[in-house]
Order: sequence, then structure tokens, then C-alpha cells
Amino acid sequence: MEATAPLPPRPIRLLYVEDNPRDVAFVRDMLEDNELACEITAVDHREAFVEKLQHGPWDLILSDYNLPEFDGLSALRAAKEYCPHVPAIVITGTVREEEAVACLKLGAVDYVLKDRLLRLPGAVRRAIDGSQKEALARKTEADLRQSERRLNAIVHQSEMLLYTRDQTGRFTYVSPQVAHFLHTTTDSLLGQKWANFAEPLPENERSICKLQANPDSLDSQCVVELRFAGEEPDAPPRWIALRESLFSDEDNQTSVLGVGMDITDRKTMETQMLQTQRLENLGLLAAGIAHDLNNVLAPVMMAGPLLRPQLNGTHHERLIDVLEKSATRGAALVKQVLSFARGDENQRNALQVKHLIRDIVSIVQETFPKNIECHESIGVDIPAIHGNATQFHQVLLNLCVNARDAMPKGGHLSIAVESREITNAQANNIIISGRKQWVVITVTDTGEGIPPHIMEKIWTPFFSTKEKQKGTGLGLATVRGIVAAHAGYIEINSEVGKGTTFEIFLPAMREPVLAGEAKGPVDHYRGKGEHILIVDDEPLVRDMLSVTLGKYDFELAVAADGVEALSYINTQGNRVRLLITDIHMPHMSGDVLISVVRKLHPQLKTIAISGHPDSDQLPLAPPEDQPDIVLAKPFKSDRLLREIGRLLDPATAASEHLDVQKA
Repeated sequence: MEATAPLPPRPIRLLYVEDNPRDVAFVRDMLEDNELACEITAVDHREAFVEKLQHGPWDLILSDYNLPEFDGLSALRAAKEYCPHVPAIVITGTVREEEAVACLKLGAVDYVLKDRLLRLPGAVRRAIDGSQKEALARKTEADLRQSERRLNAIVHQSEMLLYTRDQTGRFTYVSPQVAHFLHTTTDSLLGQKWANFAEPLPENERSICKLQANPDSLDSQCVVELRFAGEEPDAPPRWIALRESLFSDEDNQTSVLGVGMDITDRKTMETQMLQTQRLENLGLLAAGIAHDLNNVLAPVMMAGPLLRPQLNGTHHERLIDVLEKSATRGAALVKQVLSFARGDENQRNALQVKHLIRDIVSIVQETFPKNIECHESIGVDIPAIHGNATQFHQVLLNLCVNARDAMPKGGHLSIAVESREITNAQANNIIISGRKQWVVITVTDTGEGIPPHIMEKIWTPFFSTKEKQKGTGLGLATVRGIVAAHAGYIEINSEVGKGTTFEIFLPAMREPVLAGEAKGPVDHYRGKGEHILIVDDEPLVRDMLSVTLGKYDFELAVAADGVEALSYINTQGNRVRLLITDIHMPHMSGDVLISVVRKLHPQLKTIAISGHPDSDQLPLAPPEDQPDIVLAKPFKSDRLLREIGRLLDPATAASEHLDVQKA
């Protein structure tokens, strides 16, 4: 026997179209005898039937086929209109085939002849069972549609890229996010492959094929990153990360389910982090190189004053000028590199921009290709600005380097400065804090120009249109940051094929800048036979210090490291008046040497010298263990002699200083 769904635990709510009360009672008794408890409501005309249909609910409708004013077909039509999901059974005395077909077409689930009413209980059971199954199917279908709507909403709102593909790699479904990422439509992607859009990377191809090689491993997973070309020719690449797994569909066919995520921002941050780390490493490398360069420059700067007396009055004397200027410039460049490496950005002074421009023009003329002509234009009565010289060297140099790169075939580069009075209406919506006097630096090239679609991106850190080996993308971002930190702003005017002009607006200082005091010739402190111990691991520095100080009547001793110096002091310490020691040496550093010597000879004066970038920040030590003076290499001999005079003969040094000021 076919299994049927259980009947409802309550009596069956039955609407019966019948004008004979005895037939109604007979049907009720028959159903109850067959354990079918019913609540029967009988009606005998159309109006009552329709009214009852509208005030259900009903589990079953019974209708006599032949009534004086209301036949079974009319009842079925009304039932179909008002209660389309309630099963209906027709009871008739006789039925022709065409009448039976008409009843079934109007929704009757069965018909029972009056002379065979024993079939009625079974028909009722089947009708109730079928109705329950249809209700369950309708509910299941409604739940499925709701789930589909919910899933579609999730898919459309999610940022994930969802897709399925067959074992050949062709898409069988893609979410709108996939189409949006690839700038196409979902329909056009069906049958396509990732390889049709991603940049060819061999390792990605191997990863994508990994699952295809193991179609039986339903728990297999594959994770791969794909790279795509940027949205514009000069734009950086885009990236997505895919995670794929195998699954079997209802036909037991193995397919691939994929979930992707746009990781372009993450990749950009990783690249920026690597570039930042590289710059940090370059800073450390620059600091180490600068230490060595300072040790090289120190003897050169001290050699000039020693050679000048021998060449005085000859045509070779100008070579000494070249030597001293080159060494001084080299020392300044090293100091600038160290400032960049250490981020020495907080020291601000009154700056005359014209001097900065002349320095930069000199560098450009000596280092840029000869097919680039560089000119300067200095206005009159240019006020000073309050700023950091190192930072503005960096600003101008960055702009000049960009100009050079924009003129691969040569061109003209001009750097100008002028004073302007700017009102609020002229300030291009820039808040100028009530200042009217501005110093305007203009850097103009005749290069390729900046395309409009690139203009809004040029200030973005790490954005660069140059090849990876030729740029970090930090130049203009650094320029903008420095100018903004000095309460200034920048305006750009560029035309493709004609060139670019950067105008830097900086607030002028209100106070006039006093000219530096004139200095006459300095009388170097001359020794009186004082004993000085020189300690340095660089032979050239050690020898040059000895030659320089030896010409000024000092008694000298030298040591190559701290251990050798300490051994000398243990035997000759009472003779030594001054210790000049390098800080960074093997075996025993200068700061350790000073600390030990101070405990043995507290009265001993000390000068620490170093080519290291942090020579002005000695290791922490108690005040009594700190050197009296710290000199950063390279230094000129007159500076060293002045400091020696301050320590060994303060009265004489002070007198000489006053004489110089009066001169």
C-alpha cells in the first residue's frame, strides 16, 4: 500500500455543496466510521458557497454535480477562484466521460459515483495527502526562492569575486564582481578563462593547473595570486588572490568553485613597505659610507693650511683654494646625505633662498647631461624664509631631477625666485594666515609635460611613471610634504609636449635678516709645549693631526687604538695635558677610553672626534665621563686650534676671540 502523509490532528474542515441534509449526514457518518473526523459545513446555493470560501480555511471541498440552481462545474470554478489550493471532489449520480474531463480540468482531484460512496473515504484520504504534499512543495519552493534571493543579495553586496569553472578552466558562472573587475559583462565571461585576462606568469599557470591534474581529490584546494594590467597605461598593476576547491554537482560532474579577492591595495602596501625598508637600508648604508668619507676628507681639509705658506705668492696657490673648496663642498654633501639618512628636519633658520638656488644650479650644471641648459633668475630684495636648508635643497633637487628625466633629449631648465604680494583673491583658495609677502620659487622645464590623467596622482606616495630602477615615487610626495610643513603651497602648470612649471609659495619672514659679522684673520692658538696624545685608527687622520699640531709648538704622541693609548697613559699620564681621540675604533672605543682615563686623571682635557653620523650623540655616560668637546670630521685646522686654546689656555683664547670681533 502506498504510504500517505499523516492526516491533520484536528478534524477535517470540509465544505460540502449539497441541498439534501440526509446526504450530508450520510457522508459525515461514513467518514467518521472510517476514522475521518470532520467538521462539515453544508451550503446549497452559489452565494452561500462563495461566502464560505472567503471565510475559510478549508481542507477539502465536496460538491454534488447536479443541483437545481448550482451545478458542480460552477462550484469548481468558484473554488478555483477563491481557494485554488484546496482539493475538490465531485459526487455524482452518473457521469459521462466529457463531464469527468471537465471536472478534472477545473481542478477536481477525484469524482465518486453515488452508488459507489464506499470509495469516498479513500478519495478523501488521497486528496488530503496530495494537498499536504503540494503545500510542502510550495513551501519548499518558496523557501528556495527566498534562499536564492538572499544568496543573490549576498553575492551582489559582497566584495568577493565568486565563480565556477569546468576542468578545462572555462567559466560556467561568474558573479557581477568578477565582471566589474575585468571591465566586461557576466555573459561575455562565460566560456572564458582567467588566462585570457591575467598577465602571463608561469608560476600562476602551474597553480591554476594544479586542480586539473587531480580531479578526484574533492578536498583539494588551490590558492594563487594573479596579476592584471592597470586600468590605464601608466597605472600600477592590479592583483587578485584566488582560492579554488573541487565539488561535484547533481550530475556527479566535477567542477571548480572559486572565491577571489582584490588584493591590489595589499600588494601596493607590500611594495611600499619594501621600498621603505630599502630606503632605510640605504640610509644605514649612507651613514656607513659617510663615516668613511669623513675620515678621507679630514686629512684633505687639514692639508690646505699646511701647504698654503709654502705656495704663498705663487701661481700654484690657487690650487690650495680648489683643494679647500672641494673638500668643504664634499663635507657639506656628506652632511646633507647624513641629514637625509637621519631625518634631521627640525632645525630651522633664516634662509636666503638665492643661496640655495645657486648651490642647486651649480650641482645641476656639473652633474646633469650637457644637453640640458640650466639658468637662474634671482629677483631683487628677496626676503628670507624660515626653514630647514637641507630640506629645501632636497625640494629643489627633486624638482630638478624630475625636470631632467622629462627632457631625455635635452632642453632648458630654469630656476627663479622672486618676492610677491598675494591677496586672498590671488591665493587659489589657499589659507595664507594673513600673510601678504611671499617668496616664490619657480622651476620650469621644456620637457614632455604631465598628462591630465596623471596630474591628480603625482603627489601620491610611491606613484611613479618611471621604470622601477629609476624612481621610488617619493620625490614629489616629499616635496609637497616639506612645503606644507613650512606653511607653503605649490601650483603646477603643465602642457604635454611643451613642459612643466612648479611654483612654490613660501611665507616670507617679517623680520629682516642681519648680515653676518665680518671676520678678520684668525690668530691660531699656538702651543707652549703642552703634551697632546692623538688616538685614531685611521693613519692618514693621525698623521695629519700630528703634522698640523706639530707646527704650533705642541709636544705630541700618537696611538692607533684605545688599548695602545691607555698603555701610554699608564706610563706617561702625568705629562699628557690633552687627549684627542676618535670615537669609533676597534678594540677599545673612544668613549670607553675617555671614561677610563677620567678615572685615572680627572684633570685631563679631552676632545672626541668622529666621522660617524651620530658623533653629536655619544653613548650615554655620566657627565664626568663625557668629553669636553666633540668635533665632527672633517674639520679645519683653525677650528681644532681654537678648541684646543679654549681648553688649555681659556684666558688667551677669550682674548683672541674679542680681538677678532673688534677687527
